[in-house]
Amino acid sequence: MRQGNPQIVKKDFSKYYSLYVGNLSNITFDQDLYKFFSSRGYKLAGAKVMFDRETSQSKCFGYLNFHSQEEADRCLQE
Repeated sequence: MRQGNPQIVKKDFSKYYSLYVGNLSNITFDQDLYKFFSSRGYKLAGAKVMFDRETSQSKCFGYLNFHSQEEADRCLQE
């Protein structure tokens, strides 16, 4: 195994449009959030529920990521 500096890869989120989603159940996960909104016709780039790093418990909020501002605006309005 080769030793050295680990490679750090950062994902570029600048091309996404995000919406905050609050008041989630503490048993809601990324896939649950994604499925809920995509099943209602929204074209998502992804969904992320936030968790506390120390306790691994949900913070009960997350983000929806969209490829276009128009789709994010449509979701927000509806």
